[in-house]
Parts: sequence; C-alpha cells; structure tokens
Amino acid sequence: MSRPPDASPVAVTLPELIRLAGPAAASGLGRVRREGQLQGGTVGRLRGRGMEYAESRPYQPGDDPRSIDWRVTARTGRAYTKLFREEREHPVLLSVDLRPAMFFATRGVFKAVLAARAAALLAWAAVQAGERVGVQLLTADGVTSRRPGRGRRAALGLCRALAGAPGFAAAATPGAVTPAAREAHAPAAGGPTLTAALAELAAVTRPGARVVLIGDFHDLDETATRRLGDLARHAEVLALLIHDRLEAELPPPGRYRVLHDGGEAVLETASAQAITAQREAFGARLARLEHIASLPTATAMVCDTRQDVVSLLQRMSSGRADAAGLPLRAAAMGAG
Repeated sequence: MSRPPDASPVAVTLPELIRLAGPAAASGLGRVRREGQLQGGTVGRLRGRGMEYAESRPYQPGDDPRSIDWRVTARTGRAYTKLFREEREHPVLLSVDLRPAMFFATRGVFKAVLAARAAALLAWAAVQAGERVGVQLLTADGVTSRRPGRGRRAALGLCRALAGAPGFAAAATPGAVTPAAREAHAPAAGGPTLTAALAELAAVTRPGARVVLIGDFHDLDETATRRLGDLARHAEVLALLIHDRLEAELPPPGRYRVLHDGGEAVLETASAQAITAQREAFGARLARLEHIASLPTATAMVCDTRQDVVSLLQRMSSGRADAAGLPLRAAAMGAG
C-alpha cells in the first residue's frame, strides 16, 4: 500500500488512521500467534458449548439434546453428542512509543508516523476479528492507557489518541522537518522510561494476552530487557523495532547539515571510532531483542523509516520469509 498523497511524513491525522480499516480488513492480520503471525480468536483446551466442533461421543444422561450429532446417530443407531472447544478471548494490548526520540528521520517518514500507522492497522484488524483492543502510549508527558474495548468505537478511540499525541501537532508545523539529531538518541528529560512503561503494562496484562510493542527501543537496557522477558513468559509478545538508517550506521567522517525545528544543526562524524561505537550500540539493542525473540511466545521485527509498514505486516501475516524470516541484525543492517 503506497502512502496516500495527502499523508504527511512528519505527522498523522485521524482520517488517515481511519482509512487503515480498509487495508486491515483485507490483510489477514486479525490474529497474533506465537510465530509472530497475526491471527484471531484463540481456541482453548476446555470442552463444552462453544464455537468450534471438537468430536462426538456417545450420549450421556444430562447432555443437552440440542447437541445431538444426528448424522453419527443415524449411521450407528446409537445417540451421539457433539463436543465443542470453547473459544477463549485474549485481548490485544498495543504499547506505542511516541516520545521525542521517535520524531526523527533522515529519510522516509518519522519513526513516530510509522509507529502510529502500525498501531492503527493492528487495532482495526483486531476489532474486525472480534477481539478487544487496548493501548498504552509513551509520550513526553508520561504514560497513558486505554482499557481494552471491542468494536469500531474502541478502534476510533485508539486512533484519536494516536493522532492527538503530543509531538504530532508540533511536528506538523511548517518547517519542522526533523528534531535535533541529538534528541533522536535519548529520552526527554524527566519523561517515562521503557522500563517504567513495561512495569505498568505487566500489571494489567493477564496470562494469554497478546502484547505488541512498537517503538525504537532506544532505552532497552538490561532492566527493561528482563521485564520484557518476564512479560513474554505469560503473554504472547511481538516487538516491532522502528529505526532510521542513521541509528544503525553513521555516515562517513564529515560534517552534515541537519534540519530541525525550522532551523539547522551540524552532525559531525569525526572519526571511524565514533562510527564503530554507534554501530556497536545499535547492535547491542538488536542483540537484546534477539534474546527476547528466542522465547517461544515472542517474536521481533524491524522496520526502516523508508518502508511501508502496512506491506511489511501483511507479508509477515502471510508467512513470507522476506518479511519475518530474516534475523533482526540482517534485516536492520541490510537496508541500503
């Protein structure tokens, strides 16, 4: 799906996010399963009245006559009862990072724009599949949450929260092309940390829930990694890392003009040592996510700011290796 002609590379609007309901309906993204593919309701182990037929067994006193399997009964001459697997609902919780570090890009669109589009797409897919969906937003003002809800109202509320998040209004101001490069690699002073957000998320996540974390994971330190691992041990976790090419690989040594807040700044890459340090720091971030993705209930993906996140998630849903099969490191470093 190509970007609509009226879509901005630095901000999202409510109509734009609402339009993603169409691609969501045709995408097959209605489910999130352990392999990282997206799927709908989960079939539980309990047997009883439910949505999905399991098997037939001889009729026993007390069985509901409405469950009699008439075909097997006619064939065998003995009454049989249908058994069903109970379909158990697990809410989808979206945690979206929209802190200042996400309002950055050297090409393509802001990381925050991709994050909002991915969250809206997955929210529409979830409610269209009959799931409840909730959201946690990390912004410069703190952590805010919306409880899981069902239906179009829940998806619309989530889209409004995304479009109205602090940062998008300022980013949409003419001339604000990118924030200062230095702000792209550190959280705002006094703002929420990923560790704190994960602690709040763990407190409201019940076993079996599906959690999707979308952001650049720039402060995924050892403590946050442990908390994310704990979350993945009782919930199904998908981590979508959105990054700019500059974060993975600094340009050759030199002085580079950077636009920010309507002004200009200079990015200096003074030495090969600085370039190596940057590459190793980003590699350490990927290594922590690779560790989380090694858990049986977790997966992780990467998305460059030049990519179409809708197409990326659709390819992942279809199981295509070019979207979900690459190691994180190869996928992040391989973009030219």
